[in-house]
Amino acid sequence: MERDRDAWMRRLLAWALVPMQEAGARNRPISRQPGGSGLCGRSAALRCVPIAELLAAHRALHPLPQRPLRGLWGIVNTFWDLYEFFMSKTPPAIVLFSHGSRDPLWRAPIEAVAARIVSQCPDRPVQCAYLELCEPTLAQAVELLAQQGATRITVVPMFLGTGKHAREDLPSLVEQLRSRHKSVQFTIQGAIGEDPRMTALMAEIACDSSITTPNS
Repeated sequence: MERDRDAWMRRLLAWALVPMQEAGARNRPISRQPGGSGLCGRSAALRCVPIAELLAAHRALHPLPQRPLRGLWGIVNTFWDLYEFFMSKTPPAIVLFSHGSRDPLWRAPIEAVAARIVSQCPDRPVQCAYLELCEPTLAQAVELLAQQGATRITVVPMFLGTGKHAREDLPSLVEQLRSRHKSVQFTIQGAIGEDPRMTALMAEIACDSSITTPNS
C-alpha cells in the first residue's frame, strides 16, 4: 500500500477524507491525537474507511487479469483435443491376421514376423490372430491389446492376395470389434502380398539360386 500512496491519496481525496494533504506532498510529521491513537493525516483517514471500501480500492488499483469463463463442454473439448494429439503421437498396435492351421509349423513364419517387430520396435504391441483352426482369434488378440492400453490397432492381413477372407470375412469381424471396443480405432491394411515391396522381395528370393531347402 505504501508503494502506491499517491494513488491511494488521490482516491481518498476524491472521497473528501483527506483535505489537509495533497497527493505527492511530503508527509507531515505524526502528531499525538487526543485519543492517544498517535495517527493523523493519511493513516487517520484510512482508519475511517470501511475495510470493504479499502478492498474495492485495492482491486481497482491492482486489477486481476480478466479471463473469459468457459463452459463445461469447452473444457471437455480442450482436454479431448489434447488427448487425441498425444494419442496421435503413439504408434498403433499391430495384429498379424492369417488363416490359421492346426500344424504349429505353419504358424511359425507368422510368429517369426511378430518376434521381428518386437525386436525392431519394442514400443509397438503386436499379436498374431487366426481366422480358424487355431488361437488366438482376432477378437482374443484385440482384447489382449486393449487390456494393454492400445487405443489404435492396425490389422495386417498376412495373405498373398485379397481373397474372400481379406475382402469379406476380415471387414465383418472388424465391424463387430468396433461395436465392442468403441474407444479403439481400427485400421485394416491391404493384403501384405500386394505391397510392391513384398512383390519385389518375392521376385528377388525366387531368382536367388543360392537359396536351398533341406529337402532339395
